[in-house]
Amino acid sequence: MPMINSSDIYGLKSQRLIQRLCRLKGGTRVARRLAGFLDQSFFKGRWTALDRDGVKFSLNVNSELEWQILAYGGFDFSLLDILKTVVAKDSVFIDIGANIGCICLPLAKHVGARGCVLSFEADPAIFKKLQHNTSLNSFAQWRGFNHALGSTPGTLTFHRAANTGSFGHAVGSLYASDWHSGGSTFEVSVDTLDRVLDKDQVNRVDVIKIDVEGAEMDVLRGALQTIERYRPILCLEVCEHTYTSAGWTPQDLFELLSPFGYSFEALDERNPGRTRPLQGPDDRDYLTLVARVS
Repeated sequence: MPMINSSDIYGLKSQRLIQRLCRLKGGTRVARRLAGFLDQSFFKGRWTALDRDGVKFSLNVNSELEWQILAYGGFDFSLLDILKTVVAKDSVFIDIGANIGCICLPLAKHVGARGCVLSFEADPAIFKKLQHNTSLNSFAQWRGFNHALGSTPGTLTFHRAANTGSFGHAVGSLYASDWHSGGSTFEVSVDTLDRVLDKDQVNRVDVIKIDVEGAEMDVLRGALQTIERYRPILCLEVCEHTYTSAGWTPQDLFELLSPFGYSFEALDERNPGRTRPLQGPDDRDYLTLVARVS
């Protein structure tokens, strides 16, 4: 467990109260109001909290993603639970689209000091929070990269969503759409995963998670050397809204990966923490795809 200093104690006690309220019928509304009052009066967007794995975070509870860490101890438990089953101790995990660390930091604790976690986050404001959360936990096995990944090196425009009070910046994208727009835009540097791993002399890759709001295919096209060399397990978000704006389809993804020997599964919505087999592209508008070589 990360070191807790005296200034954190009030935040952690307040978190326990919020979590107890959320377990009561009708208590979530009360908990949100109380959290808003405490944040405005005391924490000022830097609420110290622990997730269910004992990873320490500094949170802004006006963000829906960060609220869920405060109130429920984490975000996207189904994905995190699956990753913990496929990411072994001492292995190399790559998180592309890491946000503030809700997936990669629990995985950094999971792989341990002899493992390695590489996190990529293109938005500089979010990357700064990711770095801060990592420093709170003293994860020497973590390495962060503040740039986008794609199919070719260069520079592209990044689009922040307008609704910063909800998921907001968590759904920023390299592809403009009615969802990924309305906020600020700025230029970000882009590299390929293959080039980054070569430059950093990474010689092992076990699992890659990709959640980049439509740019998943671009990332894969820039990682074909890595895929050919290591055959890592791949965990990808496949969302109709985002892949449509980026101009690809699930069929394109299957055709790209199948020649490498990958078979495909999806997180099973009816059985959290488990997967179901996929024989081909799924007709659902959203799923988390797990691809692995048998």
